Amino acid sequence: MIIREAEEKDALQVMDILNDSILNSIANLDIPIKTLTDTQAFIHNHRDIHRMIVAAEDQAVLGFACFSPLYEKAAYAASVEISIYIHKDHRKIGLGRRLMRELMTFGQKHPQIHTVISKVTNTNEASKRLLDHFGFSYVGTLHEAAVKFDQLIDVDIFQYIYPR
Repeated sequence: MIIREAEEKDALQVMDILNDSILNSIANLDIPIKTLTDTQAFIHNHRDIHRMIVAAEDQAVLGFACFSPLYEKAAYAASVEISIYIHKDHRKIGLGRRLMRELMTFGQKHPQIHTVISKVTNTNEASKRLLDHFGFSYVGTLHEAAVKFDQLIDVDIFQYIYPR
C-alpha cells in the first residue's frame, strides 16, 4: 500500500467512496450524491496547500484525505479543514491514521498553514479518537446544526494549531 497524490484517474473510485458515505452514514453530511464530473473537479481543486492524497494498493483506492479551505474569505487562508474517507472494506486497519499522519506532516512543513479544523458528527467516536491521537483540541459543538436521514445532528469542532 502506498500513499500518493490524488490523480484524475482516481475520480471514479473516490466518487464511490464518497457516495457510499453519503448514502449510508451521518459521518458525511453531504446529501446529493456526487457525479464523476463533481469528483473530477474536487480532485482538480485540491492542489498546493489544499492537498489531496490517496491510499492505494495496485490500482485500488482504499481511502483518501484532503485539506480544504475552511472558508472562502481571505482572512481564513491559513486555516484548512481536514477530511478523511476510507472505503467500507478497508476500515479499522490503520489507513485513517496513515493518511492523517501524511497530511499533518505536510502541514507542519508549510508555514502558510497555521491551523487545521475538523468537523465531526458527535456520534463519530472513531474520528474523535483519531483526532485525539494527533493532538487536536475540542473547541465546541454546533447543536442540531445538520439534518440527515430525518435526524438532527450535533457537530463537534476540533482544532490543531501548528507550533511555529
